Amino acid sequence: MNDITQLKRYGKNLEMTPKTLLLKINWLFIKGVVREIGLWASLRIIPSVLFYTQLLTYKKGKGVVIGQKEFSKDDAKKMTILFSLLHVLTQKYGKNKAYDLVKKLTQDSSAIIMCYVYQVKELSKFSDPYKAFCEFHKAMFHQDHRYQVRRFVEEEHCLTMIVNRCANCQVAQAFQKPELATLGCDSDLVSYPIVMDQIGGEFVREKTLAKGGAFCEFKFYRKGHAPKSYKNV
Repeated sequence: MNDITQLKRYGKNLEMTPKTLLLKINWLFIKGVVREIGLWASLRIIPSVLFYTQLLTYKKGKGVVIGQKEFSKDDAKKMTILFSLLHVLTQKYGKNKAYDLVKKLTQDSSAIIMCYVYQVKELSKFSDPYKAFCEFHKAMFHQDHRYQVRRFVEEEHCLTMIVNRCANCQVAQAFQKPELATLGCDSDLVSYPIVMDQIGGEFVREKTLAKGGAFCEFKFYRKGHAPKSYKNV
């Protein structure tokens, strides 16, 4: 394969939950909740989360409204469910344990989602999968209002993306739940390395908006050219 523009998802924005994966991801979440807290606790937690989600949606709280403005219907619903899950688990287990539980669930699903939205199997068939990934990634974020890119910096062995605005942060702020935004950052720490490993690259990101940075700085290196020392956030 040589023409990146022929890929089905080329130029399409990032999706949190592609429709074709919706049932699979929902089932993965349910199994994950049962695995992490047990069957009997899950039978109490899951209905509470669904009820709270419906209640928030019915009342059209600020977080729900902003989510619907920023994201597609399915992705906005996912943000509300994640908020509800954090809320219910925090009441039962405390803030730290609740976050760790939800982080594990989102990381497990994000690896599947990101490999799908980046069409990793197809990218790996290109003569230069790393270069194909960089072109695919630029097209994905080039005109995405949710994640406003200040600039792309293209070097011989590195693509840098500087992001000024993150819709996850806007929704988290509206819900008054900042950790809702950092879930996305933490999911990237698992999913992007998996993607990059398959296309001959390395992922480096040492600052994000959700974790206190003035901007998000994504760096995608050709394998073997990343700094020897860095700390991803």
